[in-house]
Amino acid sequence: MKKTLIAIAVASLFYVSDSMAQTATTTGKPVRMQQDSTHRRGDRSGHNFREMEKLTAKDLPASTTSFIKSKYPNAEMKRIAKSKEDKFYVVLTETDKPRHMLIADSKGNILKDREMPARKGGRGGKKQS
Repeated sequence: MKKTLIAIAVASLFYVSDSMAQTATTTGKPVRMQQDSTHRRGDRSGHNFREMEKLTAKDLPASTTSFIKSKYPNAEMKRIAKSKEDKFYVVLTETDKPRHMLIADSKGNILKDREMPARKGGRGGKKQS
């Protein structure tokens, strides 16, 4: 009797979890649930580079550019973007050093300079031999 009850409980758990999964009814393909902006890629405050205006180094305020040249003279600016809140986001990379993300306001004042975690996996990174 106990085995039967356990089997029914396990089967009902599979049924409930399967019915909770979302799929697109129009295409018949599975669809991932929409995540809010705090769980998207980008900086950890919820900003996503894909949703920002892409810029070049000459679009940055002069004080931000001079800060980067003085503190990170050998760094390459990999990504530069501007958010809807008029904040500038710059990702800096240097050989054999961690990446950094700078966040500056519209006047060029550095609001945050944080080290970014190392990339895991291959997505655009070089494979180690």
